[in-house]
Amino acid sequence: MSQIGDGYGSEFHLRRILAEDPGTLSSAVLGACGLPNASLEWLPFPRDPKSPSGDRELRGMEFVTERRDVLEAWKTWWPQSGRPPSWDAIGRLTHEDVTEWVLLEAKANHVEFCSPPTGAGDSSRRKIEGALKETKRHLGVHQAFRWTDTYYQYANRLASLYFLQIKMKEPARLVFLYFGGDAFPDQRPCPEGRREWEPLLSACHQTLGLPEEHALSARVHDVFLEV
Repeated sequence: MSQIGDGYGSEFHLRRILAEDPGTLSSAVLGACGLPNASLEWLPFPRDPKSPSGDRELRGMEFVTERRDVLEAWKTWWPQSGRPPSWDAIGRLTHEDVTEWVLLEAKANHVEFCSPPTGAGDSSRRKIEGALKETKRHLGVHQAFRWTDTYYQYANRLASLYFLQIKMKEPARLVFLYFGGDAFPDQRPCPEGRREWEPLLSACHQTLGLPEEHALSARVHDVFLEV
C-alpha cells in the first residue's frame, strides 16, 4: 500500500471508515448487492513493518486460504512476478448459509480512476492478455477492445472476479467504492458525488467495450459515499 494521504484520498477515507464506522460501509455495500439483511465482515490487513502504515493490502488470491486449488490455479492464470492486483479491502458476505467474497476497489479522484496501462514485461504481458481475452469472451466484449491500456485496473478487477466466480466456482462480488467531495493538495479533479461519477463510469465502460448487461453484471456493484 502506498503512503496514505493526510486527510484526503481513497485509502485515507476507506481506512477511516473501516476503523471508525464499518457499519456504514457494510450497509452501503449490502444495499448495492441487494442483500440488506446479510452480514459482512472485513478482513484485517496483513502486517508489513516495511510499510509506512505498518500493514499492506491483500494481493492476488492470497485471501482464499481454504482452497489450495484456487491458489495454484491463480499461479498459472495470472503472472506471479511484478505487481499483482492489490485489494483496497476484502470482505466476507454471508447470507442464507452462503459465503461470498467481496473484492473492493475504492476511488476518490478522476486521475486515479483513469488508471495507466500495464507495465508488465513480455512474458507476463502475454499471460495477462490471455486472461483478459478469456474474460472478454465470457462477458461478450469484442476482442478489438484493448484492456491493457487506460482503465487497465478496472479490467483486471473484472478478470479477477471472473477467475473466482466462473473458473473456480468460488462465490464472489466486485464492489467499486466511489467517494464524493474529496479535496487534494494538488487540486486534482474530484467528483462531488454520484452525479459526477456516473459519466466517468460510462466513459470507462464504453472504452472497454462493456455491454450494459453482461454475464457478471449481477455481481459488479457501484457504491457512492460522501467524504
